[in-house]
Amino acid sequence: DGGGEPVEVSEAPWELLYEGAALEAGLHTAFASAADAAGNESGVLVQFLVDRPPAVAFVAPTAGATLTGPVTVQASAADDLGLQGVALYVDGVWEAALEATGEGLYEAQWVPAYEKGERLLAVTAVDGEGQESSAGVTVTVDHPVGVALQICDGDACVPLQPDTELTGAVQLRALAQDD
Repeated sequence: DGGGEPVEVSEAPWELLYEGAALEAGLHTAFASAADAAGNESGVLVQFLVDRPPAVAFVAPTAGATLTGPVTVQASAADDLGLQGVALYVDGVWEAALEATGEGLYEAQWVPAYEKGERLLAVTAVDGEGQESSAGVTVTVDHPVGVALQICDGDACVPLQPDTELTGAVQLRALAQDD
């Protein structure tokens, strides 16, 4: 890239190892040349791309949070050459793709299963080259007791809405759920 001093290798095995981690992401150029004792010279110019894995971090929910119902999962993600996608995994199983909301933030709605316990939420960012990075938090799911009333006609039931006027003989069904 023209940003450093040339390095001369004066003995076999005629190689130079360069630590690429010091290079910024993006396109770079390297030039190598060799000359023999008779004055014959040759050189090669090569362009190469340095691509770092994406960076990803949880924004919400926070580690240790207790979730009692639907939640917005938020993550920040960025890549030096662009992201292919960001996904949510729950206990190692794909749950949803997170959508970009601007300025490197991504989000998705998650409705936890009605089952009390700890869940590992992980967000994985993938760049255009297939490199992945993940971040995770452990949360606790603990839904409150849920109660609903339904009005039934035979086997067909619908939720009973406030201010519903009931006429004639009807069947009311009460449903309760707890994790």
